Amino acid sequence: MSRKELWHPIMVGSELIFLLAGSGLGLYYRRMAERWHRATLADTRACIESRIRLETEREQQEQLLLSVIPAYIAAEITIDPENDRVSPKVDGSDRIVW
Repeated sequence: MSRKELWHPIMVGSELIFLLAGSGLGLYYRRMAERWHRATLADTRACIESRIRLETEREQQEQLLLSVIPAYIAAEITIDPENDRVSPKVDGSDRIVW
């Protein structure tokens, strides 16, 4: 056997190992990307659902406010969502408008 014939199976084997390693790495990357996309989708969905709930609660709060006081007074009152307090609007001249 010549030297070229001896190297042929070794080259085929090394190329096969290289292709299998590349395929394994590609499958691993695909699985990790799918996990990341699913987690992102779940987070986005939770965020959208919480925004919808918040908007619904805000609309209910507005309706409750309008049912208790007249609309022209309610239009001049702001509701601070951070600390759930009702505060008057302040115009540009630092006057408090009730």
